[in-house]
Amino acid sequence: MNIKDDIRKYLPKNYPNLEYGGHPIRLLDLANHTSGLPNSMRSFPSTIQDSLRKLSLTEQVNFYALYKQDKMLADLHQIKLDTLLGVQYRYNSNGMTILILLLERIYKQDYGQLITNYLKKDFGIFDTKPELSLTEIKRAAQGYDRKNQPQEFANLKGFLMGPSMNSTTNDMVKFIEANLSEKNKAIKLTHQLTLGKKHGFGLGWMLDTESNGERYIYDDGNTKLGYNTLCTLYPGKNTGFIIMVNDNISQEKVGELENAIRRNLSK
Repeated sequence: MNIKDDIRKYLPKNYPNLEYGGHPIRLLDLANHTSGLPNSMRSFPSTIQDSLRKLSLTEQVNFYALYKQDKMLADLHQIKLDTLLGVQYRYNSNGMTILILLLERIYKQDYGQLITNYLKKDFGIFDTKPELSLTEIKRAAQGYDRKNQPQEFANLKGFLMGPSMNSTTNDMVKFIEANLSEKNKAIKLTHQLTLGKKHGFGLGWMLDTESNGERYIYDDGNTKLGYNTLCTLYPGKNTGFIIMVNDNISQEKVGELENAIRRNLSK
């Protein structure tokens, strides 16, 4: 695989619609959110959406989980791109889900098995996975919604609701160490600018520099389902932070917390 490969190389049948102005969607475009794809593969009539809102979160997740590879492959034929590819960043969980579909087709393996085996073998990370068992869910910190009420755990699966990853602080420390060392070729590749100059985007990371020229690498996430996370790396200082919050506090406030911790550590 090459990050500049046309994604149609790994899809069955023909998808002449997956290009714009003669430029195809590349693996790179999926990984750095520059694919121009719609945010969702399928929209539902308002009547169905109203019915879904009456279900519990688990029931909603189970409904959306019925959307599998075959349905996504069929819906890919209906996409109409309307913007230049590879030039404009727009966060797109749908693009990440398509990337997961491609990985499953390329490696002939379920994504959950693929990612957990890779993490165990290459980094000694044993407790990080896309889905949790009922026993593992009981270990998870209780999430809270915007009204500070307990949030039902969303065990996201399928190809419609977007990808998720569950982890522990211990595993994330190992992940930070692996990223700071850059001994792994794949990790080192993700730290390269693929869009922008001094600041921009890598493969799944946002890259920037502080006023003193120090480089930092970060990513955050707020599912609005009870959790909020920030991971920041400072390669020049061999330092990294992981903050995992069990409520829907804004990402801005999580960033302020990371800055406050870093300032106090530097005193």
